[in-house]
Amino acid sequence: MKSRSVALYAQGIPLWEITEETGVSPSTIRRLAREAGLPPRKCGPQPNAYADAVLALYKDGASYETICEKFGVSKTAIHRIAKRNQVLRHPRLKDKVVKLAIEGKTRQEIADTLGITRKHVRNYYYRLEL
Repeated sequence: MKSRSVALYAQGIPLWEITEETGVSPSTIRRLAREAGLPPRKCGPQPNAYADAVLALYKDGASYETICEKFGVSKTAIHRIAKRNQVLRHPRLKDKVVKLAIEGKTRQEIADTLGITRKHVRNYYYRLEL
């Protein structure tokens, strides 16, 4: 398992994935990689291969749930990618909230449909005076 861990590390697989697959702890993987002569990985934010696709869906108004499921990322990661690229929450969300409110949906139904919290829906209600 340890030699497999080093091979996966050399391929650039994230430590958490190697740990899940092999059961070897991240610190052990780092030590084994260092002993094998592999360079240490850079810390801090790494460019995401899927960031452009996440941004496209985000701008198109896809729900967080949809984006999270498609790319296996968290809401926090989506926010981070959007903030890094100076993209505000898609403007269509406001329009969707208004449309669903006019249709008579409850705040919870709107939140579930759009993949946002009831608090966000409530804030739109206050801002838009619905």
